[in-house]
Amino acid sequence: MDWIYLRWVLFYLSPAIPLALVWQSIAFSPQSRRFLIWFPAAVGTTSIAWIAVALLSQSVLGPAYSNVRGYIILGNLMMTVGCGLCCFVLSIFPLARRLHILTGAACIVIGVCWLLTLAANVAV
Repeated sequence: MDWIYLRWVLFYLSPAIPLALVWQSIAFSPQSRRFLIWFPAAVGTTSIAWIAVALLSQSVLGPAYSNVRGYIILGNLMMTVGCGLCCFVLSIFPLARRLHILTGAACIVIGVCWLLTLAANVAV
């Protein structure tokens, strides 16, 4: 396997680490089972899963250079960046601050990954 490709795979999948910590806290702490905590984590986890599957097979995102692929990428970009910004705003309050910061950072990095994917999809 090419080392450059491996570095990109590690970059694209790196937000899974903070999301795993958030899900561990949600699983073991009843106070963490609130909508504003688990919904952004679910969005980030779904998006990371979609990225992982797309790294294996690009056809999951739709036909190459099509409108469907662009809408899927743009939808994921808007959801992850929106959840990331929402988490950073919610981290102002002391309740579950660590979980909001972890989820917000992960969602912003996932958003950057989707932005790079969108740039690669449009640049033809």
